[in-house]
Amino acid sequence: APKRHAGDARAIGADPGEALQTGQRLLRHRVDAGPLCFVLAVAAAQVVLYLQSSLLMAALGALLIWPLQTRSIYIAHNHHHHRSFRRGGLNLAFETLLFLQTGLPSYGFPLHHNFGHHAHYRNQNPAEPDADPHCWVRLDGRRLTRWGYTRRLLGAAIPCARRLGGCYPRLWRGFLMASLGYAIGLALLAALRPLHTLAVFLVPMALSLVALAWSTYVHHLGLPTDDPLGASYTNVDRWANRWG
Repeated sequence: APKRHAGDARAIGADPGEALQTGQRLLRHRVDAGPLCFVLAVAAAQVVLYLQSSLLMAALGALLIWPLQTRSIYIAHNHHHHRSFRRGGLNLAFETLLFLQTGLPSYGFPLHHNFGHHAHYRNQNPAEPDADPHCWVRLDGRRLTRWGYTRRLLGAAIPCARRLGGCYPRLWRGFLMASLGYAIGLALLAALRPLHTLAVFLVPMALSLVALAWSTYVHHLGLPTDDPLGASYTNVDRWANRWG
């Protein structure tokens, strides 16, 4: 079973000391106002496209905004490390919007990424149960191709979260409950407008998951695994960091 590391609770923003003590202020940090407005703008665009009478216009609109929509992946990543709001209900509501834009689920992404990848990124032995979920090595020791890496990462995401859920049962239960809520919500949307739901929500979510997996291939590729700093590349590109 995976080992639980001291201080892991901080990885999902559970440290109350990080919250600014500013009375009734909802956001933990003012810098999160920009990402919040971006996610709300994308959500509003999704609603408009979903309500379009023309399926073709809805599909074309969803395709046009998708490149911009990928910024929500970075926002979701940061949010799941350090929650944006001081109140749990607002965080869950925000995560629902992020899920509909990225496919990254509440509780499941922290299990897989925070407690899986961040805790084990130096273990690139795919034969070990505690191997990095983002492992770029094949069982025979050779490098995975980028498509092979992408397929394995996406295919093993739920089993990995389930395994780690044995150490963090509260997170696993939260993931199951959130996933049930997402399924019900998407089913209701599909019952009303099935093809619009597919074009505006499901296809962009799937594309975002593939894009995320594809992009992470180079994060640790070919690096030694005995040095915590040397086992990762640092992206110093100014535009990439502003986008994220």
